[in-house]
Amino acid sequence: MIRSLFSTQQDFGRNEFYDVSSWNIAMAFNLPFNELSSKEGRKLKSLSVKSDGVTPANWQGEAYAYGFDWRDGRAPAMLQALLVKGIAAKIIGSPITVASGDGQISLTAGSVVIPAALPQPANWRNTVRELAQEKQLVVHSLTTGWTDKGIDLGSGAMPVLKTPRVMLLTGEGVSPYEAGEVWHYFDQQVGLPLAMVDVPRLSGINLHDYTHVIMVDGRYAGISDKLVERMKQWVREGGVLIGQKGAARWLSENGLLAAGFRSEDEVLSGFDTQSLKFSDRNQLAAQQRIAGAVFATQLDASHPLTFGLDANQLSVFRNSNLVMDIPEKPFLTVARYSKSPLLAGYAAKPLVEQVAGSAAIVAHRSGRGRVIGFTDVMNFRGYWRGSQRVLSNAVYLAPLITASN
Repeated sequence: MIRSLFSTQQDFGRNEFYDVSSWNIAMAFNLPFNELSSKEGRKLKSLSVKSDGVTPANWQGEAYAYGFDWRDGRAPAMLQALLVKGIAAKIIGSPITVASGDGQISLTAGSVVIPAALPQPANWRNTVRELAQEKQLVVHSLTTGWTDKGIDLGSGAMPVLKTPRVMLLTGEGVSPYEAGEVWHYFDQQVGLPLAMVDVPRLSGINLHDYTHVIMVDGRYAGISDKLVERMKQWVREGGVLIGQKGAARWLSENGLLAAGFRSEDEVLSGFDTQSLKFSDRNQLAAQQRIAGAVFATQLDASHPLTFGLDANQLSVFRNSNLVMDIPEKPFLTVARYSKSPLLAGYAAKPLVEQVAGSAAIVAHRSGRGRVIGFTDVMNFRGYWRGSQRVLSNAVYLAPLITASN
């Protein structure tokens, strides 16, 4: 079982897969790892790790502000809980160093600051402390608004966040697996309820009742041209539209996402089919699809959608043949596949070559709104935790995306 959980196998003898060919747990959590021989393992010393609670000892009940790091996996749930309680919070767009009750601390880009200077509800300080304990999250007491490094806490460059109102499109033609994965992450882990709307009902919905719309893999041919124009207008007026896999392609084809996709014929052009026999057709069909393998992407670590990931590479789970080209405009490509992207599992060489160097995540402004496209499942079966954070970034950090299409 342990070998399977850390397997990087790419050649399986009979390379025909209709489902997942790798469950590498370290890659799922985007953690670095190395294989050790028994001799190397015997040299390792055990390490005792202790946790002394969730808030630093120097919590101050009258601090200038409070802050917590976005790299913590519980940070999105903490932020959502604050917003539900009506507590005003800001997002840091670049790293800062600031004085706190625990001395000088550094907060990474994407971290959350809760200033006393903003209008706050009654007993808000106690609420922050209670939520920190509930979420098991370290919250620092910041003693000044002046920073030793980075922009000051009162800067207008730190946007004040609004409670997101998110719609998830569901129903016939939409992948129930991917819709369920997105719902479970936001509803059960982050604490953000989603309004689930079947695609045929979308035409009767007032889009301005929502701040975000998430579209997972599926067929959206039933959306009329008139509704597409309404969606474009909603985005221009401030809406955030997020498309995953086939939905990202649909956004591209309908002029919403500023990135192109390769045709199926182009993606499969590297397969030599001239010498095949009739009996080879099933094997060819299996080899001409990426059923479930791990690929490496290179991140733009300065982009808001990558905040909290703390690495320049992200392992993603890929189960489609979609290939998105790098946009011509700069600053729109958040992640691109590496030159040798296959990390674990099976994918035929012609498909790997097509994916290499292509775009994995694209994001841009459109008017006052944003459009974000993913070629892969960001939360595959709730197991692929490493790329989960990109989903919450797409919801909470979208205001920091400033590059236009």
